[in-house]
Amino acid sequence: MKVSKLILLAAIGLVLPGLSSAQIYESKDAEGVPEFSDTPKAGAEVVDLQKTNVADEPPDIPVAPREE
Repeated sequence: MKVSKLILLAAIGLVLPGLSSAQIYESKDAEGVPEFSDTPKAGAEVVDLQKTNVADEPPDIPVAPREE
């Protein structure tokens, strides 16, 4: 029972990041108010979003050889 739940959670964890990578489109309505959607409309432009939760790699720390 526990193994099947673990497998299910792992599968969901692998699928969810792929769902969040959709294109975002911006268009304006008749009054000029911006509208955002995941489906393109006539005259819509693709919105380039910044990556979130991105950190720089940690610096390499030199390790002195061990003296024996």
